Amino acid sequence: PTVCCSDPPHAVGKQFKPLGRYLLPETFVRGRVVSVVLDDNVILGAPVYIEDTLYDRNCFQFNICAVIGSRLDAEPYREMAQHLAIAFHA
Repeated sequence: PTVCCSDPPHAVGKQFKPLGRYLLPETFVRGRVVSVVLDDNVILGAPVYIEDTLYDRNCFQFNICAVIGSRLDAEPYREMAQHLAIAFHA
């Protein structure tokens, strides 16, 4: 997995690589929000899997994540992650 864009820049940085298996997990997580605690932050996202023979491995996988402080209420961000996954899958 590769971080293509982050705001602030390098918000996750080198710590991302070991998190890849959690942020782009197996397809059974499809339609669910994944959250990972990283230091004083929570990373929330809903993995998207678009299956089509046009893509390598017949599937295009991505996850748009929000990085929030661990003391914030995560519920609004969970809803945002779910909404983004649905919007980008269409």
